[in-house]
Amino acid sequence: KLAKRKGTQLCLFNPLAIKIILEGGNTMNYRIEETGKQRFIAKVRAFSNEIMNEAGNHDIPDFWGECHKEHLVEEIRNMRPDGKKDLYGLCSPTKKNETTFDYGIGVLIDEDTHIDNEEAMLKKGYRIW
Repeated sequence: KLAKRKGTQLCLFNPLAIKIILEGGNTMNYRIEETGKQRFIAKVRAFSNEIMNEAGNHDIPDFWGECHKEHLVEEIRNMRPDGKKDLYGLCSPTKKNETTFDYGIGVLIDEDTHIDNEEAMLKKGYRIW
């Protein structure tokens, strides 16, 4: 009723707008392929089974960073010819009676892989998977 009277001050409210913007993250192009039996030489570390359910856990990405920083991946990548220096993240299956699983960063072992001294690599903490 008051709005119809001359000289009455009115308030105008703009429509409520809710804006949600998500930023961050990078897309990763990947594919899953089924292959036959393969062998790898890898730097391997045990991780707690609990980290698999922790969304914010960075233990495995930190392991990748550490291996790059200490040039551990370069040593095994150099065993492969140019154009075939792909790195693989390798995960062992979890077992009911164990609290950890093994995760490794490695390269494929095939006819193109040149390992000078396998025993020395094993002593440095690399494993054949």
